[in-house]
Amino acid sequence: MFNVFNILEESKVESLVVLDIREWAAFSDFFIIGTILSPTHADRVIKTLSENVETKNKIRGVEGDEKSSWVLIDLGYFILHLMDISARDYYRLEYLWHKASVVKLNRTPE
Repeated sequence: MFNVFNILEESKVESLVVLDIREWAAFSDFFIIGTILSPTHADRVIKTLSENVETKNKIRGVEGDEKSSWVLIDLGYFILHLMDISARDYYRLEYLWHKASVVKLNRTPE
């Protein structure tokens, strides 16, 4: 997850939040939620992830396209939600999953 989180930060994905959903969901362990600036930004992030993510964290599926305000990327034990600001404000995943713990990640050294 650290590798993906670092890629997201380097790709300028904003307002990153990691939620531990293990207690509340059987389909995944964590959500990573981030704000994208445009559909082109989301496409660039997906391309970067598909080229850099370790084999065990290979992308299993992507929902959404270049016209979407919300792109979901299934990475197995965690699911990445890339949303533009209006979708993030509208869907409020952090609120919907308010019982999940927010995970604070220590930045890996450069």
